[in-house]
Amino acid sequence: MQGCDASEVAQSSRIGHDFCINISIAFSESIAPSGQDCGKFAGQDQYDLHHRIFIYQSYIRNRHQKCVVALVRRAYRSRYHSNTVPCRKTVLNIVSKLEKDGTLLNRKRPQGEKKIRFWENLQTVTRLLVHDPEKSTRRLAYETGIAKTTVQRLIKDSGLRVTRPTRVQQLKPEDYPKRIQFSNEMIARFQADNNLVDNIMWTDESSFDLSVTISTRNAICYGYSNPKRYIEKQIKPKNLVCVWCGIWSGGIIGLYFFESTVDGKAYLKLLQEFARPSVEQYDLMGTIYRQQDGAPAHWAKVVREFLKS
Repeated sequence: MQGCDASEVAQSSRIGHDFCINISIAFSESIAPSGQDCGKFAGQDQYDLHHRIFIYQSYIRNRHQKCVVALVRRAYRSRYHSNTVPCRKTVLNIVSKLEKDGTLLNRKRPQGEKKIRFWENLQTVTRLLVHDPEKSTRRLAYETGIAKTTVQRLIKDSGLRVTRPTRVQQLKPEDYPKRIQFSNEMIARFQADNNLVDNIMWTDESSFDLSVTISTRNAICYGYSNPKRYIEKQIKPKNLVCVWCGIWSGGIIGLYFFESTVDGKAYLKLLQEFARPSVEQYDLMGTIYRQQDGAPAHWAKVVREFLKS
């Protein structure tokens, strides 16, 4: 085997690189019309194929220099008289692309690859939601590596519906027959007296919980049918503000804010100092029924004695 000096090795290397570049140019001219940009790829959108070839040739000529990228940028500015020069990342990407792919042209993605990836992502998202219907889109995007907006489109394409729970009052088993009995009695009364509904003052209290509560906006569930979920509210939360109001055909009475826990004494104070004077003001005493539910404060002994009197 005969030896060869450094100059011969360098010349062979240059011939190999020039051959790759010539093949790339010939291939680009065969597929791109004259005068038309021969394609762009991410990171080098402003450079056409001829600029990329010049950048690569400049890099090869100066590859043994310590500041090879700086020399490439300087040569590019001198050749094209441009203030916009490729950054270090762009230069290295161009060199890496030719050495890896054998061309500086953009590699076209097969048309079927996108469809295959879509169906794979659709199956993945659907499988995760069927296993855990309450999983959020943010969590899905994190676990699958798919963009959140893409996850939302995949959920829509899967046919899964978004449902949110409904807040309802907590009921015990013995409460259901009582409600049915009351409803039947009121239906009979309304049928007997057509003006009864105009002579009823509907009253109730509403409690606003100031503590941490479940947001029905975020408590979503995905499924092909509505599971009809419910969130039961606690009867006596710790931090709440209670407000009373009365509604009848002639208007509204209230609002009345309770300063303490709503017990028998607090409710009796409401009736004596607010509700009764308001009814007398409208001249409704003896002609109107006042509706209230069976809450413990409404059923206190002092309250019943006051109402009977």
